[in-house]
Amino acid sequence: MDFSDSQTFTPTSLEMKILTKNFSSLSSLNNLSLRCGRCQHIDDQTLENLSAGLKTLTKLSKISLAFPNCKEIGDLGVESIIYELGGLLDLKSVALDFKGCQPIQISHYNGIKMNKKIKSLKFDFEKLK
Repeated sequence: MDFSDSQTFTPTSLEMKILTKNFSSLSSLNNLSLRCGRCQHIDDQTLENLSAGLKTLTKLSKISLAFPNCKEIGDLGVESIIYELGGLLDLKSVALDFKGCQPIQISHYNGIKMNKKIKSLKFDFEKLK
């Protein structure tokens, strides 16, 4: 799903909650790609709602989440995503793009590094100085 620069739909926190509530019916999904670039309504609460849905995708082996230039995303949202991804035991490939968002603490990424099954790990973000 790609909502980058969309003039017609930029998911709000509530809409992301509704979208991810249906993730449980996709429990056998093994590949997820979601891109929301320059979406003004994407914030930490939106990512917390997304992360709640991610934990139901227990067969997920590959995920790509891109939120470039979503200025309202900060530490809390990223931390919630990382926490849930760390618990997905079949995950082998992770790509996260938070470039252009608020600066993120690098320590948040340690949780996902503990999953030894992950063979490919790519993070793009602004580091907190």
